[in-house]
Amino acid sequence: ICSGDASTEVTLNSVAGATLSWTAIQPAGISGVLTSGTNTIPAQTLVNSTNAPIVVTYNATASLASGTTCVGAVFPYNITVKPKPFIAANMTSVSCSGFLFSATPINGSGNIIPTGTTYSWSIPIVTGGLTGGTSGTNQTSISGTLINPTTSVQTATYTVIPTVNGCSGLPFDIVVSVNPKPDVNTAPNVILCAGDSSTQIDFTGSVSGTTYNWTASSTSIGIPASGTNSIPAFTAINTGITPLTVTITVSPIANSCSGSSKTFTITI
Repeated sequence: ICSGDASTEVTLNSVAGATLSWTAIQPAGISGVLTSGTNTIPAQTLVNSTNAPIVVTYNATASLASGTTCVGAVFPYNITVKPKPFIAANMTSVSCSGFLFSATPINGSGNIIPTGTTYSWSIPIVTGGLTGGTSGTNQTSISGTLINPTTSVQTATYTVIPTVNGCSGLPFDIVVSVNPKPDVNTAPNVILCAGDSSTQIDFTGSVSGTTYNWTASSTSIGIPASGTNSIPAFTAINTGITPLTVTITVSPIANSCSGSSKTFTITI
């Protein structure tokens, strides 16, 4: 039976006139065991608080008194109590828009996760128009790829049922926070004359808190090899007789989520 389920009443029988009795010892990790009785082993609600099956053994005997009491052999009757998965608290996960998230409950800290536990869930409840949420059946982890079409964090709430060996536990929720994919606004190409002073070039985008990392294909025109958020003002350098063109690559990142890079050129 599954933990928390009631067993079936068992009626003992023997030869006519026999007295029937039984005893049991409650194993560690099991509650609800009746430890002795006569004639029938009653239905009992047995609870397994571990993450492995436990066998409860009831030893039945028959005795017959006819001047001398004759006791028959011990007959064992076993009930295997299979654990039900239990997740003690709702879970959370964080993902980037368009990237796979995966969450798997871990045994311990109040959780009961028997080996072989799988998870099933329906389509999640979402905010902000999140897309990509699908249902799942008998999966070893809760996973999916969600698309956040906005510029702020949105959530998907999955209600999950854990199951192992035909025993289903109570449902729990996992709330997935999906960070938006940051972007960077296109910067216009820049043309300067040698000796000119440039203005600072600031990078912007639509997602608040974005960091803009940039790299230059060359430092020969008087700029650093890389930087963050802006290219500081500099004095243009070109000691040759032909224009020099440097490509700047700007890569946005926010909340550990990377967006698509964009490029522009500075020609001296």
